[in-house]
Amino acid sequence: MKTLRYRGFFFLNVIIISLASLLIAGSMIFLIRNGTITKSTIQSAEVNIAKLARETESNLGVIENSILLLNRTAEVLDLEQFSEIMDETIWDQELIRAIYVLDNRGMSLAVGTRENRTALHSDYVGIDFSQTPLFKSIEHRKGFVVWSDIFVSVLSGDTSVGLGIMMDEYTLIAELSLQALLDALILINDGEGRLWVIDGRGELIADTDNDNEAGILNVRSVPFMTAAVKGESLDSVVRFDNRPYHVTSAASDKLGWLFLWGTPSGIYNSRIRTTIYEILLIAFSFLALTFVISPFWIRRISSDVMALKAQAESIAENRELADVIKTNIFEFQELSSYMYEMHGEIRVREDELIELNKALEARVEERTLELEIRYEELYNSLEDLQNMQENLVESEKLAALGRLVAGVAHELNTPIGNSVMALSSLKDEFSQLHKLMEKGIKKTEFERFLEFSEKGVDISYRNVQRAAELVTSFKHVANDQTSSIRREFDLQDIVHDVLLTLHPMIKKTRHQVKMEVGDNIILNSYPGVVGQILTNLINNAFYHAFEGIEEGILVIGSREVEPLGKEQEGRWMEIFVRDDGVGINADSGKKIFDPFYTSKAGLGGTGLGLNIALNGARKILGGELDYVSRPGEGTTFRLTVPLVAPDYTKV
Repeated sequence: MKTLRYRGFFFLNVIIISLASLLIAGSMIFLIRNGTITKSTIQSAEVNIAKLARETESNLGVIENSILLLNRTAEVLDLEQFSEIMDETIWDQELIRAIYVLDNRGMSLAVGTRENRTALHSDYVGIDFSQTPLFKSIEHRKGFVVWSDIFVSVLSGDTSVGLGIMMDEYTLIAELSLQALLDALILINDGEGRLWVIDGRGELIADTDNDNEAGILNVRSVPFMTAAVKGESLDSVVRFDNRPYHVTSAASDKLGWLFLWGTPSGIYNSRIRTTIYEILLIAFSFLALTFVISPFWIRRISSDVMALKAQAESIAENRELADVIKTNIFEFQELSSYMYEMHGEIRVREDELIELNKALEARVEERTLELEIRYEELYNSLEDLQNMQENLVESEKLAALGRLVAGVAHELNTPIGNSVMALSSLKDEFSQLHKLMEKGIKKTEFERFLEFSEKGVDISYRNVQRAAELVTSFKHVANDQTSSIRREFDLQDIVHDVLLTLHPMIKKTRHQVKMEVGDNIILNSYPGVVGQILTNLINNAFYHAFEGIEEGILVIGSREVEPLGKEQEGRWMEIFVRDDGVGINADSGKKIFDPFYTSKAGLGGTGLGLNIALNGARKILGGELDYVSRPGEGTTFRLTVPLVAPDYTKV
């Protein structure tokens, strides 16, 4: 954030406040005057349009009287004399472009124009007006003056308007120039605005701001004109030629025309523009005055601020202060007095802090000595706890191995006993054979001996082979669980060996153990750790999961899974131990992997089995051990490991 000096900041704030004040005041003035001007403009427009309609009727009424006078004259003069009077009338009335004298069939007898031709010129005689809308209107209103809508002049081809009257012998039609009529309306219009005149057919006769539209524009293409012709109310503001107008209307029953007066709205209105100019002039004058006065005012205030700054610097640098500064601004005077008192209090507190600091240093030294003694005691206690934990872990391993030895010894008792019994029977048979051979043995007796010997040897061989398998599995499991040796192994073999060593425990129950481990799953890892984890999980299932259940099912299986994290590579395997036992409740689930936690406290459980399994899965196998369970629906422990384990000795 950019910082400013005090003078600049103060001056900027003065300008901003001034601009904001002017903007608010100017906006309020504009809003108030805009409403007043708009209302006044609409009222003035209503008066102007009525005035224009009246004055137009009055001006055109002069022409109407001239035609009536000519009509009466035509009844007493011959056509040649009448044509001279008709020419004089045309030159007297600037709006009249031509006067036609017709017979009652609509054929021209004479035509007076502004050209240097006689009204009885052969070019003018015999023109047929019988089919024109104006002549037809005159026929229906004989004896009355009739005003026409716009039409195309027979003589000039220009757009015109006209009026006519039919008497007994003649019909007179006066043709008015549309441009001359527009010029007359512009002269009548003495206010700011725009006048449109629309004839009875809905065509524009005059537009005081655009004479090119007169006689061409059809008002049906202009919504507000169409609404005015229909007598409907107009919107407050309408747009025409991309400008807004307040429009009022007045109809002339005599002429059959509709007069529309449009007063510019918004900034197009001269009074509103004048108001804006006045507001801007006041604003610029006020700002100019602010620019002139502000520097003197700011310099006066800045001198007091700089004096306060110098006083604050003296306090910060711990120098002696002069007396309180003198100023005409009460707040600055009060602040200087407060700073002077504050400086004295700071001095007193500095002395108190020095004494307090000395006392604190002495207490810190005393406490530091006490903490060093406590630290040494805690460090020794921590070492003892770590050694105790390691001893407990080793004890747990040896206890598990002891249980394994007891089970294997129990298992070996049966095949070895069977072998001893078979061999004892064979020994007796050999003794009996020797006696028979001394007396002379018969063939049938010898064959019986051979058959008995073969069976005895077969029984001994199978039992000794069974004992050898148990001893081999025991050696594998014992070696793997007492030493973390890395080697390649088949997962199926490890699971088989573990189940074989746990067979004495399993066969005492009615639970079933199913193995769903895939074929040829070769791991380059630590078989002892894998076997120990599986042993702990199977033991947990039999000791905890099947509590109160006579016949349960335990499934040991595997499936290939994605690596645990994006940074992990290679193939990964999930080894699961799933039971349909009682499940694990939420409270126990939060602490199940904690060391020394067991739900069988006092019944032989140490609470280290799952903690050892979790540490082995993470720290040695480089994987993870977790579980999913629902009370009453069983538990599944999932050991997720890479097929190629990391070298934990380098971690």
